Amino acid sequence: MTLDFLKNITANNNIQMNIEYVEFVKASLEKSSKSIELTIKNIDNMLGLRVQIINSGNEKRDFESAIDEAFFEAVLKATIGDTDALYNYNAAEHSVCMGTDLKIELLEAFLPCNFPVEANIVSPTLIEVTFQLGYRRKLRIYFSAKDVKAIERLRLKGLIPTEA
Repeated sequence: MTLDFLKNITANNNIQMNIEYVEFVKASLEKSSKSIELTIKNIDNMLGLRVQIINSGNEKRDFESAIDEAFFEAVLKATIGDTDALYNYNAAEHSVCMGTDLKIELLEAFLPCNFPVEANIVSPTLIEVTFQLGYRRKLRIYFSAKDVKAIERLRLKGLIPTEA
């Protein structure tokens, strides 16, 4: 999967990637990690990613920062064992993605994929969409229950009832 639509967003941005965050993720995400959960966030109008990793011995790591498309793609590949792009990623050469509709754009990019997907209304104000990337590998995106764009796309896919 490519996220080329995000590349245009980073072009006029001077906010550098968080090098420490990238190095923490690189050091913690292993091919043999027991569980990896990714959560897409909107952090001050930047594309954000929370990475939660459980390694052997139940050692849990939890990191969160604004990111760019190259890092996101590298982490996605690493969740299913292809760690080359992640280990070769140089944060000093990248700027984060800016924008307010990035979660919707990612939802639209992932919905046509063959990943098992589930949407749950977790509270009157929150919808959780979970893509199963592999065994104990998940990508989550949370939307407001008032997010008309997200609700429309989830209804079209048959993931939430029409009255929700």
